[in-house]
Amino acid sequence: MVSSAVLQRIEGKVGGTSRLSSAVVLVDGCVEETLSVLSVEIKGPLDVREAKFVWRRDGAGFDRIERSRHEAMIGKGVTVIQPIGLVGGVSELMVVFDGRIVSHDGRLSGREDEMVLNGQCYWSEVLSGVVDRGELEEEGVAWSVGSLLERLNRIGGLKLKAGLVGADVLAREVSFHGDNGVRYGTVLQSIFKEQRLVIRRTLRWEGHGVNERRTVQVLERGRNIRMRLENLVNGAGVVEALRSHGKAGRPVKLIGEASGQLVEGTFELVAGWDDSDAGLADGEYGKSTSSDFTAVSNTFRMWVLNEDGVFSPAPFNRGTAFDLTEFFEEGSAIKPRSLKFLSALSMDEAGRRLGVVVEVSLNGGINWARYGGRVRVIEDRAGIYLDDDVLDAGFIAAAKAGSVRVRVTGSLRSPHRLRIVRWRGNPFLGSYQERIIGVGDRFKFQRVESSSQYYSEVLSGTRDAAALDERDAFAAWLDAVSIRERSVASVEVVTAGRELGMRIGDRLKGFGGRGIGGGLDNPSFGGDGPSLGRIRFDWIKDETRLEWQWV
Repeated sequence: MVSSAVLQRIEGKVGGTSRLSSAVVLVDGCVEETLSVLSVEIKGPLDVREAKFVWRRDGAGFDRIERSRHEAMIGKGVTVIQPIGLVGGVSELMVVFDGRIVSHDGRLSGREDEMVLNGQCYWSEVLSGVVDRGELEEEGVAWSVGSLLERLNRIGGLKLKAGLVGADVLAREVSFHGDNGVRYGTVLQSIFKEQRLVIRRTLRWEGHGVNERRTVQVLERGRNIRMRLENLVNGAGVVEALRSHGKAGRPVKLIGEASGQLVEGTFELVAGWDDSDAGLADGEYGKSTSSDFTAVSNTFRMWVLNEDGVFSPAPFNRGTAFDLTEFFEEGSAIKPRSLKFLSALSMDEAGRRLGVVVEVSLNGGINWARYGGRVRVIEDRAGIYLDDDVLDAGFIAAAKAGSVRVRVTGSLRSPHRLRIVRWRGNPFLGSYQERIIGVGDRFKFQRVESSSQYYSEVLSGTRDAAALDERDAFAAWLDAVSIRERSVASVEVVTAGRELGMRIGDRLKGFGGRGIGGGLDNPSFGGDGPSLGRIRFDWIKDETRLEWQWV
């Protein structure tokens, strides 16, 4: 709680004039005369703020007691209040920063009597909280902007107000991708960039402390700002930057990448052992009956697709590698590599996927039957392992005679990601930027290939399968992203004095003066004026740096 005496000291800083005065720094609610603000930086789109302070003393340098006191400032609350004038005889107080001191940088410019402290706003601490991924990945839940903000408010105490965001924006579908340990700030940064949203924080002094309101705003609906180049410190540089941006506008190759297609097929496997190990007595192939099972553990048990060609040369001699290029039919060559069998897409009568179906023939492939023993799907290649303690005597006899065949009905995932490409700008200009957006398994392409024993049933509709082709939806989504996003470019504007009224999300509609008057929302500038993405108030140089971004 700030006392009336403290308020009088704050108001006294104004000196009875309407001229902008020095900022007042409060530490744990009390005016700290030895601490002055150097700068406050505000970063979009989440309105995160950082501050730098300088601790000064009179005299030659800091003694041990003063240094201890200086270090004891770490963790204390700090507020920057800027008195901006008199309203009806009472000073108006603008809160520029509210947070805590988190670190120190040591001496300022080598001086022994000045030390720098760093401040971080309380909002940054909220955003650094860890999200429980389970809270955002509920079965069957399709998140919209509105529902996701509501959930984040509930579990994270973000207190975001979205009343100014239109119903159409709140209804937009969003997705959450990330592992446990992702922070609220990371989630919001991703969503706000995709949906073109910003947070506007309003800090108000209410006589006893700071009241904060956080409002979500659509980027396109920010305040329109016009500036005069004559009032800028770097007017000539701004003119050059604007002209360069208008001429360049490098095109962007936007690449969407989803998990590779999943294809079901029926695959006849080859033996995964050395035939020289196949002439022992039957009991030597049992786990509990063999004198040295380790030496023959794969014999008659491991059956592989040989998709990587490992079993092609001696001592196995199992023929050429399985042709992945022909199987996936993607129009590009796929080099031999190891994959893994996944569940078939075909379903049983209860609507459950069949899993990896393993069948055995003891007469060279004339008759087939589902294997009744224990089977383990191999993890590091497309293959299976017959995991019974002792293999059936008839099976071993047929295997020694060369008449056993093993086949699997399951799915393989292509090692090539599903890719959609969209261009923003003219692709024939030569130089371009490339951006890859990974979406994981958000969009799927799953099909049953004609080699599957269930293909005819799936085709006729007598058997259901988890076949999906979401490539068109993927392309439409990437089209929407391409429209929303624009090549990132920026121009930094430096103004004399501190423009404390500027806010993240403001829209720069144009400059006046010096022969470059007019709007910035014409096609040569990307079709939209830039928005304010970063602000830095400097109390030492008495200036403001504004980074206007085309995004």
